[in-house]
Amino acid sequence: MKAYTYLRGIMACAAVIIGFSNVVAQDELPFEVDSDFFKLPAGWNFGQTPGAALLPNGNILIFTRTEHALLEFEPDGRFVRELAHGMFTGPHGLRVDRHGNIWTTDTVTHLVYKFDGNGRKLLVLGVKGQAGFEIVPGENKGLHAHLFNKPTDVAFDAQDNIYVSDGYGNSRVVKFDADGNYLMAWGEHGTEPGQFDLPHSIYVDPDQRVWVADRDNERLQIFDTDGNLLKVLTGLGWPWGLAAASDGNLWMADGTNNRIIKIDHDGNLLSRFGEPGRAKGKLGWVHYLVETSDGSLIVGEIVSERPQRFVLP
Repeated sequence: MKAYTYLRGIMACAAVIIGFSNVVAQDELPFEVDSDFFKLPAGWNFGQTPGAALLPNGNILIFTRTEHALLEFEPDGRFVRELAHGMFTGPHGLRVDRHGNIWTTDTVTHLVYKFDGNGRKLLVLGVKGQAGFEIVPGENKGLHAHLFNKPTDVAFDAQDNIYVSDGYGNSRVVKFDADGNYLMAWGEHGTEPGQFDLPHSIYVDPDQRVWVADRDNERLQIFDTDGNLLKVLTGLGWPWGLAAASDGNLWMADGTNNRIIKIDHDGNLLSRFGEPGRAKGKLGWVHYLVETSDGSLIVGEIVSERPQRFVLP
């Protein structure tokens, strides 16, 4: 870790007890797949599907790696429209903020986009085609601090500050204010507490704690909004995607083990479901997910190249 972030991590570790997950339940959730839920236009197909999100009106957004990348569907799966055609090269993360704005991350162009609900571009973070590398002390205030290297996901706190997990090329979290002004960054590649090996998803909980899916370290790390480490959670699998559950808990896509788990905000495992496979109802590298208003889950898969809807009977 570079000096300015390494010292922050050391101070944080000295100030808190690093927690580990406890398995308090392993109930299998009885989710069933809703086959052929999404109705695409004739001749269209889904590709690898990294993202799913929910608009304020209940419509579902799907982010898929085809020429028709960002798609909107009604709550019953009927196709509505394509948004922001031609804007994406390497679709990855998809989020909708509390104001109904749509956010995407692109691992090829190194960009984070903000769109309104109609797909009109409002803000761009990063510079297209320019990868930024981890910052050395004294050089973290200029343009290069804003550059990403294959960013993966985006999250927001109660003040609308923006947090980007940055990602495949870098191993850090970058924080911006609501207008896109750079504020700070923390983390670097490594296995020590506060370091990352592919920060793949990010989520801010109601207590304003920043959860980072430290995927290839097989752990979740929780920070405050200033980047101070609060807790490390292990033993839950490989965290690929994080999403809020309607009951106040947290969904996690365990993509390597092809399952979905639910955990509480202390990191206790509550329940799980899913098994690997290509058939409908199985999971092929489950990536990101979102819970809809009726309690169903929309899941995006990479290997199986599809979104699926899972419902409780």
